[in-house]
Amino acid sequence: MDVVALPEPSGWEDPLTGLEGPDFWQRVLVAEVARSLRYDRRLTVVVAELEGVLGMAETWGIDVGRHAVREAAQCLRRTSRTSDYCTRIGLTRFGVILTETDEIAAINYVERVRE
Repeated sequence: MDVVALPEPSGWEDPLTGLEGPDFWQRVLVAEVARSLRYDRRLTVVVAELEGVLGMAETWGIDVGRHAVREAAQCLRRTSRTSDYCTRIGLTRFGVILTETDEIAAINYVERVRE
């Protein structure tokens, strides 16, 4: 399979998913960690890898792989609050910054996404 057909996100926005891209992720992560430390506020960082996409694309075509990545992005966006940051940071990797989120709320978030 041609991995180039499933575009790697770059820059500030990922055109495949509509999520922010890895450049945005790096900048906002630094800013939110600093804010969390400065004001002693809770912050959770979630990194999720969508496994099996490349195999799906090899078996059923690149459009299926792209669809899987877009659906994962929509799921993350749906389950997140407006104060959270959802980004695509790799070929099949997503990063979510959950502001003002403690451990229990973070576990609940991850379980909602997994469902």
